[in-house]
Parts: sequence; structure tokens; C-alpha cells
Amino acid sequence: MLAVGVFTFPCNAQNGVPQTKLTTPEASLAEPFSAVAGLRELSDGRVLVSDRLEQALRIVVFGSGTVEEIGNTGQGPGEYRMPGELLALPGDSTLLVDLGNMRMTIVTPDGRLEGSESLVRPEGIFMFPSGVDEKGRIFFDVTGTMSMTPGSLPDSFAIVAFDRATQTIDTVGLLPQEQINQVSTRGEGFSFRGPGMAPFQPADAWAAGPDGRVAVARGVDYHVEWLAQGGERVVGPVVEYEPVRLTDEDKEAWADRMSQGAAVMVMSGGGGGGGGGGRTMNVPRPDVDEMAS
Repeated sequence: MLAVGVFTFPCNAQNGVPQTKLTTPEASLAEPFSAVAGLRELSDGRVLVSDRLEQALRIVVFGSGTVEEIGNTGQGPGEYRMPGELLALPGDSTLLVDLGNMRMTIVTPDGRLEGSESLVRPEGIFMFPSGVDEKGRIFFDVTGTMSMTPGSLPDSFAIVAFDRATQTIDTVGLLPQEQINQVSTRGEGFSFRGPGMAPFQPADAWAAGPDGRVAVARGVDYHVEWLAQGGERVVGPVVEYEPVRLTDEDKEAWADRMSQGAAVMVMSGGGGGGGGGGRTMNVPRPDVDEMAS
């Protein structure tokens, strides 16, 4: 079920930091979804919803309760195989990230799919869009290229902005990156080799702002930094917090979720050639005894 809610921002009495609280939804939709991967509200109140498991992209109208499916499953024009993130572009257009076809597609305000572009750059860089600014530039992070050998991750990664009109990439900033051990696993008719999982560890997160700056939330000492092209950096104050200890129940719940199906990328081709896709499949249940407390 989908719901549209109202946000309130009471202030934390201890440190003065605003907190977000969800109140009663303004509207709801009883239509069932299997695995919502992306949401985007349009200016007229309609909502785009992508469902990765059902391989469907829908337009929802809360007022009337109608749901319209747009596009089809496939590899051709106006089709998708694993609809994922939905990012707001200028003019009520939307960027659909389709990992199944390893491409991104523009969804027009009237629900047409057009203007697809590969997620793999000619130089072998993967573009997994994480944000868009008011100019329509697409932001993603670069941890390496397709030609890298396993276990050779660099000690930092770049947050970059891609201009679709000029096909140029500009670096906004560099962030440190921990080395991740490579793991191999086999399951029901598949084998996988890739980065090992490190759940519940402090990690930085970032998001692109409408003005093209990037906000970085530091996971260790809990503060926010703003990065801009040209090297400008604004560092905010450290926010006090009380650590929460990881319980065995937390570990078991996470392992259960991970074993219920995961989107795994299956690549084909090499160098800068692109290609590849993804599918949803059951993976072996992680060993909770190996997790840190």
C-alpha cells in the first residue's frame, strides 16, 4: 500500500536538532506492490512508482485511486527489464534507472519512455545515478572501471556530475574508501564474485542538492559537509548521539531479508563495451556469526 503523508519538525530538546515525524497520511492506495524501487511525485500530484520484482512502471492517481501501467517488459524502445530508481529531471520529466538493460531512460510528463542511454561509459565507468540537480546533471560515484582486477579498489572514490547534453563528467569531490574483501558464492544455478558485505558498519552517505552541491553525511562523528566543484567545502558541526548496540535479533532479521531475494548484476562484454543486465534470485543466507557487534 502507498500513502502520502504530512511531515512535522519538532525540535530535539537535548541538542536542538530538528526531527522528522510522520503523521496521519493525507491519502492512501490499496493497490499492492511487491518491491517498490522508486517513487517520484509530479507537479500535478500524480506519482510514478517502479516495482522491481513485478518489472512494472506505473502512474498512480491518489484522488481517483487509479493505477496505469506504462511501458512494457523487454529490451526495445519504451521497454525495461528491471525498473529501479526514479529521479526528478527539470520540466516534470523523470530519469528511470533500468539495471536489467543497463541503461537509463527518460519518462516524459505524459508517460512516454524515450531517450535511453547506456549506464556504461566508453571508458568503462559504471553510471549508477544517485541524484539530479536543477540543471538535469546526473550525479553518481566512481569507484573504479570494468578493467579493474578483483581486490584492487582505490583508496578513494569520486563523486561526479554527468552532463547529458555535452557528455562530459566533472568531479565534485573525493571521499575515502575502505578496501572491501572479494567474496565468491554459489546458489541455485548461479555463481557470484564481488565485494563482500559489511552490514551495520558506520559509513558515509551523500546526496546531490538542486544547486549542484553535494551533501556528505559522515557516519563516524555524525556531521554534514557540503562539497562544490572547485574544491569548496563547508563543514557543519558534530551532532551528538547515543550509540545503539547491535543485537542478535537485528542480525537475524537482516540475514532473513538478505536471503529472501537480491538483485544481482550479471555483466556481459568487457572493456568499455557495455552490455549486461540483472535479475532477482535467492542468495545463500549470510552467516550472522561473522558480523561485528
